[in-house]
Amino acid sequence: MTTITALPTPPSRDDPTNFASRGDAFLGALPTFVTETNTVAGEVNTNASNAATSASNAATSVSDAAAQVALATAEADAAAASAASALASPGTSAVSTSNLTIGLGSQSLMMTVGKAFVVGQTVTIASTASPNNAMAGAITAHDSGTGALTINSTYVTGSGTYTAWTVSLGAVAVTVDAARTWTTKQTFGADTFRYTDGAGAGKVFTSDAEGDGSWQTAAAGGSLIYLSTVTASNSATVDVETTFDSTYDTYVLEVSGLVAQTNDTILQALLKIGGSYVTSNYYFYLRFGFSSAGSGSTASETSSSLGVTTYIQMARNVGNAAGDSLNLTLKIKNPASTSLGKSFEFSGSAISGTVVRNPGGAAGNTGTSAMTGIRFQMSSGNITSGTFRLYGVKNS
Repeated sequence: MTTITALPTPPSRDDPTNFASRGDAFLGALPTFVTETNTVAGEVNTNASNAATSASNAATSVSDAAAQVALATAEADAAAASAASALASPGTSAVSTSNLTIGLGSQSLMMTVGKAFVVGQTVTIASTASPNNAMAGAITAHDSGTGALTINSTYVTGSGTYTAWTVSLGAVAVTVDAARTWTTKQTFGADTFRYTDGAGAGKVFTSDAEGDGSWQTAAAGGSLIYLSTVTASNSATVDVETTFDSTYDTYVLEVSGLVAQTNDTILQALLKIGGSYVTSNYYFYLRFGFSSAGSGSTASETSSSLGVTTYIQMARNVGNAAGDSLNLTLKIKNPASTSLGKSFEFSGSAISGTVVRNPGGAAGNTGTSAMTGIRFQMSSGNITSGTFRLYGVKNS
């Protein structure tokens, strides 16, 4: 805003001495005064116009803000209505105010009515306030008219008793580390299951009698690593093939509780070499001793003495009476080699009535291709029962 210069002292008849000089000064200042006064008047008019415009714009902004508030309120009301409609519609999530404790097994609650849940679907029941406290399982019963729902909870995360729940389709989505218990087989997709408590390079994961898992230091070289089990049930042949490879130099095969269908028969073996079970070039040495009431003896047989090279003779006089059985341990060396013949040693025990025998020996085949299996069969009849467990001997 322009400043108006003050006028000088005006002339006065009471001061005749200074009248002329003050009159000249006063009149000389008037043109400047007029110019400055006009300038200020113009500025005042401009400011007044700007103020009026600003006031109009402010009024418009207030109106626009009020419209935006009204629109936001309408959208919020619509969202609330949509949420209410979703809760009332079939097939979406539901809520419950049932008093319920997180746990395994049968769990029942009352939830939103009119839902299209189906028996057999997997649902999650999660605390509305703390969703990481939840349980999940298959629906075993549902009444859409009353909202009654029962599930078989097979998965829990977290714990606690709550009265506000959210029920939704699908398994629990865990977003934090928490204690979890599974009672059924679980499949993990692209993500890798990790249990880091106590983990370390070279450790193995094992469990105690209660099923609680933990990382333990791996056993030293020479320990047995379980690989597979084959169980005979009136079987013409028993093939053990899972898995012979180059992982271990030595494999141990335990034959336990073998019972023959036909009494007093011979247990035979064939090796799978080069992809098939061969029936030639076998050589074996079988020793057997027995002890019975008041007598006993030892003897031996070989592939040469018997003139047999089409199979390996493992044990003779295998019984089938009540209480009879044969047990053997085989140590198989370098099965994956493609330059060495295949060989193994074996020993065991057998009982047939009142006779106890001690079969044992060594056997092999001149084939140098990789060995990937061993087959057992009786000289007559089937293998009624028996368990065949394969182990790898840890190299180091």
